[in-house]
Amino acid sequence: VSPVAILTAVLQLATLLRSELTRLMALEVERYAVDQVVAVASSADLLAFERPMFHNALQRAQINAINRPVQMVTALISTLSGVVSVAVLAGLLLYLQPLIVLFVAVGAVPAWLTSRAASRAFYRFAVGQIERDRRRNYFYVLLTSRVNAAEIRSFSTSAHFRSLHDGLYEQKLSEMRNLVRFRTRIACFGTVGSAIATAGMLLFLI
Repeated sequence: VSPVAILTAVLQLATLLRSELTRLMALEVERYAVDQVVAVASSADLLAFERPMFHNALQRAQINAINRPVQMVTALISTLSGVVSVAVLAGLLLYLQPLIVLFVAVGAVPAWLTSRAASRAFYRFAVGQIERDRRRNYFYVLLTSRVNAAEIRSFSTSAHFRSLHDGLYEQKLSEMRNLVRFRTRIACFGTVGSAIATAGMLLFLI
């Protein structure tokens, strides 16, 4: 059996195992997250359900407990794979030319800083949208639910609630556009900063 065939089989098996482990770990993380949400919600006192901040936090937890586990596990496994690859490459570069590792590290600093700023900006955006999303979802259910259909038409309030629903969407879109512009701008700064840092280190070497 040729080494190429063996290597191909090993890589295929590793890919399969990674996919199956990701699916299993995601379900385990989802179960843990859901258990935490249920534990907090069921132990909260009655007055907590009258506070908007509690509802905002609860809704965010409910959504993330279902949607985030797969993303988190996938990102974690990808990060671990990336760390191993970078460690192997860094070891090889250290053996061949230690200064190259320094150049790469210095060049990565601006991109890392701007990436952190972009992530924090998106987090602030997501947290800031919780209450609006809850209100918008309420209007959406109100307009589309069979239970409320008769009352909505009896009092001719469909246009009013539709206006409120659309207005909340417009607010979110407007803030998303601002966020996208900000993240794009700082991503450009990070890319340019990394290029300048790398170029400066190379000129220093020459």
